[in-house]
Amino acid sequence: MDKEWVIEQGGWDGTANWRPWHDPAAEESELFNKANGTGPFKLEAWVPGEYISFVRNENYWREPAKLARAVVKVVPEWGTCLAMFQAGDADIIAVPRQYVAQMEELVAQGKARMMGPFPSSTCQSGFFNFYVTEGSPFMPLLGGEPKPDLLADIHLRRAINYLLDIDTYIKECWLGEAWQLPGVIPEGRLGYDPTQPVYSFDLEKAEQELRLAWDGQLWRQGFRLTIAYNQGNLARKFVAEMLERAIEGFNAKRQAEGLRGMFVIEVQDLPWPTYLKYMDAGQLALFFIGWLEDYAHPDNWVKPYMHSTGAFAMNQHFDTVKDVEFTPVYATWLPAKKYDNLQALFDELIELASRETDFAKAELLYKELNLLAHEYAINVGHIQLLARHYEQLWVRGWYYNPAYPGEYFYVLWKEG
Repeated sequence: MDKEWVIEQGGWDGTANWRPWHDPAAEESELFNKANGTGPFKLEAWVPGEYISFVRNENYWREPAKLARAVVKVVPEWGTCLAMFQAGDADIIAVPRQYVAQMEELVAQGKARMMGPFPSSTCQSGFFNFYVTEGSPFMPLLGGEPKPDLLADIHLRRAINYLLDIDTYIKECWLGEAWQLPGVIPEGRLGYDPTQPVYSFDLEKAEQELRLAWDGQLWRQGFRLTIAYNQGNLARKFVAEMLERAIEGFNAKRQAEGLRGMFVIEVQDLPWPTYLKYMDAGQLALFFIGWLEDYAHPDNWVKPYMHSTGAFAMNQHFDTVKDVEFTPVYATWLPAKKYDNLQALFDELIELASRETDFAKAELLYKELNLLAHEYAINVGHIQLLARHYEQLWVRGWYYNPAYPGEYFYVLWKEG
């Protein structure tokens, strides 16, 4: 950002004393609700939780936009959103998968336009936190005692993967418009390999892993785990409750063996700001969230999912797993090596891959990382989605670009 502009907004005093302004909480930053840029629209108003509005930038370096104004409204209630669309008060709406049938009826009647489904660069995943930080209200328990590193046990993470009926999840929540991925790298990116293994729904294997977890303590003593998702996201609620039923389904067998401690899963929904706050503090044990790539490269997948500075990985504490031995499967020019912890292994391979200029070698390094993500079961239910777009018949100019996180208003206009 422009130095003079930041100083004018109070975001810095212009001296070498930068520390008071370094990395503030978002809502405490002087720039939190300020806009700065050279785009085709200017910020007109922002009412958090309600709407954000833009007006055309008449001085845009290209031709001015066709639209004079654009408004993005937050409408949590689907019935209200649909009513606005039917009344012509909304031009484009986001349609959760469970409501697609209602929109398809409008499309069939010639009252709406649907484009897609398109392959997207968006994934949904469940993330394991290997060490829940102190003070968390969602601290896991093992045998009734706090166990912050409960999910550091590979057998428990594998068991949870085997207990997810991924086909039902994709069918019910995503209308079949998604597919399971091996590792973390999506289809269409260097390192993706459909022949790499994935976890399938298997109750027998899940039980075997549960009996092994924490040297048998988990099966004998029971455990408590909270699965979190953001309030209002029905797909994440569905998958969390699927896991709840599957895990707690072993209690009858355990009771028949004379075991008293229960498997208890608590599904917790949280308001989005609260959800992010707990996630960033490393206080969620198992949480579901999505990722839309920032740039079309595998680095933008292994970094957030596996690197110590990654958006998700930094809150998963992979360094909890110590004394990790690595023997390459694909990048066979690398020596077998022992690492102090799992995070050190991930970081070194990611940095090697990001610097590798030989395309073929880079691909093998990313395959190596993808396989490690699977072998260490660092997440659960990692799926890649197809995308749909719904708009009014009078909307013109829209086209699909998987890199856009929202609507690109510059190319749009309305007829009639």
